[in-house]
Amino acid sequence: MPNNNSDFTFAAKLISDVLIHLNISLTSGQDFAKSITTSLQCIGEFTRHDRMNVIEINHNMTYTILYEWYDPLLSPVPDQWKHQHLFYDSPLEEQLCNQNYIIIRQTDQTIHPNIKISLEEQCCQQMLLLPLFESNLQFAFLVFMQCQQIHDWDTEEIKLLKNISSIIATQLNNYRLVKRLVLHLKRCREKKI
Repeated sequence: MPNNNSDFTFAAKLISDVLIHLNISLTSGQDFAKSITTSLQCIGEFTRHDRMNVIEINHNMTYTILYEWYDPLLSPVPDQWKHQHLFYDSPLEEQLCNQNYIIIRQTDQTIHPNIKISLEEQCCQQMLLLPLFESNLQFAFLVFMQCQQIHDWDTEEIKLLKNISSIIATQLNNYRLVKRLVLHLKRCREKKI
């Protein structure tokens, strides 16, 4: 993260870049997946994270990686970890309830063994999960992974990353609303024909 003198400029540039990519996709009909991946790349590169994911927790207690970006020096997330059964871990749930975010470190001895394996197979040393939204018991998270560049997240950085996650959450929700609206309009037209 930059020093205090450049914090405002840094945050403004980052948020501007993220908004540009996401807003264009909503207003011009461009491919949202490509736009959000580009935004994840901007965020990852600016904030020194090697992997960025948007994951969704499904009703059947599985999770799905909806969107991902990773540093070109890394491999993509192995397919087996893109959609997987959710590994329940009560200390992680406690973190989420108390802090409104989760930090998982590969060195944590208390984490679920399958979470540890997942981190190892993604070359991830530690990750930060920020909630994006909750809808009918369905959750989504923005995941910041550190694989090669390791640093501790301080309070100010987490605050900035939460603000960024709010932008992603809003745009993701807007995208889903637009998709539902288009589908509804299409069905209405088909009924009239």
